[in-house]
Amino acid sequence: MENASKAILIAGGVLLMIMAFSFAMYLFRGIGESTSEYYEQLEQSDIDQFNQKFTKYERKNDLTIQDVVSIVNLAKDNNQAEKMPVKVKVTLGTNELQNKSENDLNSLLAENADPNIRFKCTRIEYTNQLVSKVEIQYN
Repeated sequence: MENASKAILIAGGVLLMIMAFSFAMYLFRGIGESTSEYYEQLEQSDIDQFNQKFTKYERKNDLTIQDVVSIVNLAKDNNQAEKMPVKVKVTLGTNELQNKSENDLNSLLAENADPNIRFKCTRIEYTNQLVSKVEIQYN
C-alpha cells in the first residue's frame, strides 16, 4: 500500500510538471509572437518614413530646381550611408543625377535658376516596398 501511494504522488508531481512546462511554453510562444509583430511594425514604420521623403514629390508639376536637388541629395545620402537595402536613382530626362558631384549639381542649379523653369515628378518606382527610382521631367 505504501508503494502505491508513493506512485500516485510521483504521477501527480509529473502531471504538475507537465502542466507547468506547457504553460511556460504557451507564455514563451506568446511573447515571441508579440515581439515579432513589434519588430515588423518598426520595420514598416522605417519603410514608410523612408518612402515619404520621396513620395511627397510624386505627381507634383511645380517643382523647382531646389526641389530636384533636394531629391538628389536624399538619394545620395541613402546610397552612401546604406540606410535602406536599396539604391535610389534620380533621373532628370535621361540623365541620372544621384552620382553627380557637388559641382555638377551647382551647375545644374545655375542653369535652371530662372523661377519660371519648373519640373514634374512623373514616376516613382519601388523595389521590395522601397522607393528605388524617381523620374523627373522638365515641365
